[in-house]
Amino acid sequence: MTVDYSEQSNQQELTNPRTPLHRRIAENLSNRINGGELKPGNKLPSERQIAHQFNASRATVRTALQHLEQEGLITRRDRRSAIVTLRRDIQPNLRIACTSPRLKEVLRLLGEKQLMPPRCQLQLLDIRRERAISELVTQPASGADILLCDLEYANCMMGQEEMFTPFPASVVSDSDMPMALRESFVSGGFYKAVPLGVSPMVLYYNKAMVNEVGVSIPQGPWHWDQLADIARRFVGNKFGFQIRPKYSHYAALVAGFGGELYRADGKVGVNESDGFCAAFRFIEDLITSKAVAPVGYDHIDLFAEKRCGMAMEGYDKYNEYRKALGEDLGIAILPGAKPAAAVVDGFVLMVMKGMENLQPVEDMLRTLMLANTQTIMVQEGVALPICREVLSATRLHDAGLSNEAVNVFTAETGSVKPANRPESIAYGQSVEKVIQEMHLGLLQIDELCGQFKSM
Repeated sequence: MTVDYSEQSNQQELTNPRTPLHRRIAENLSNRINGGELKPGNKLPSERQIAHQFNASRATVRTALQHLEQEGLITRRDRRSAIVTLRRDIQPNLRIACTSPRLKEVLRLLGEKQLMPPRCQLQLLDIRRERAISELVTQPASGADILLCDLEYANCMMGQEEMFTPFPASVVSDSDMPMALRESFVSGGFYKAVPLGVSPMVLYYNKAMVNEVGVSIPQGPWHWDQLADIARRFVGNKFGFQIRPKYSHYAALVAGFGGELYRADGKVGVNESDGFCAAFRFIEDLITSKAVAPVGYDHIDLFAEKRCGMAMEGYDKYNEYRKALGEDLGIAILPGAKPAAAVVDGFVLMVMKGMENLQPVEDMLRTLMLANTQTIMVQEGVALPICREVLSATRLHDAGLSNEAVNVFTAETGSVKPANRPESIAYGQSVEKVIQEMHLGLLQIDELCGQFKSM
């Protein structure tokens, strides 16, 4: 039996016109099936008829029908016909895009432990590639229902309302996360992005190497002049301080000097305070004295190689450093770090437009907020938990962290919120390029600040 659409149904207002058309068609048909207008056994109109009714291309209609088939609402024998089946005995595929290999790996591990919802498809997304995000909603082959995104890109993604949808805060209401972190992402009772893990930037140091140069390890909070003094003591083929020319490292450094790498509007914060240029002048002085290790994006990790005495890194490096240094690994809160801007790394979950009512999406989110899941994230070195139940000395110690690390990480993640981030991925890349040039000794501090002021 073929169902004819009435004129009223044909003119029925679709959802937000900024949503991609294939998702609006899928939502419209899904609502009619779930509402009983289209019943099991009914034959849908042909792709040509649906395309005419919704003023869409055949390819767009085909993509919409793929969504319905994944949800188990229809069965397609060929491209000419589709039958309403409402197959509740199958779970739809959940397509997940991850912006880094470490995020994809942790999902794979969760799948091996049977913690993931069934029928999940994982893909790695190079978010820096032009049009990468738009292809998620326009290309069936690379489409996704949810995005696991590095916290670095969260602001850029949340601004693209035509691609992502807010998620009800009630879904994760049982998760007692730090209020400052929650407030960074919740608006009007909805999460613009759901934070799943954080990785505070801290100071790692090699106790044996520091002792070799005859410097006492500071007791209590460090100061920048102490760090600089220790860094300059290293000579020859060893360096004092390792800092990478990327967002999270320099955001933590600038915050320590009382400034912000990016303002609230996402623009570089060079004009906002003296702390901005002071932070880069500090690094320039260490570069000049050859105390800073020349570590770029693709270089080896000199700290793990025991060729560098100190490193500014996030939690995601903890397991690697613990394995390389053992009991010689020391960890401290960064000099001058302020809790309000200490968390500068981690990852969030974002829901693609039109997928907010998909049950596997909600199941996935609940799974990632479970205490067992968050404990696995800690063990695998992906991120620290955002749930207070897991963010405790006992749970973190059981997950393999040393007492020293537990004390520092709980202090850094207990009440912090993410620092400001760039307005767009392209803008962030341009800022990092300038930092890279300074890091390699190609720019003086005055030139660096001059370029930033022009941006």
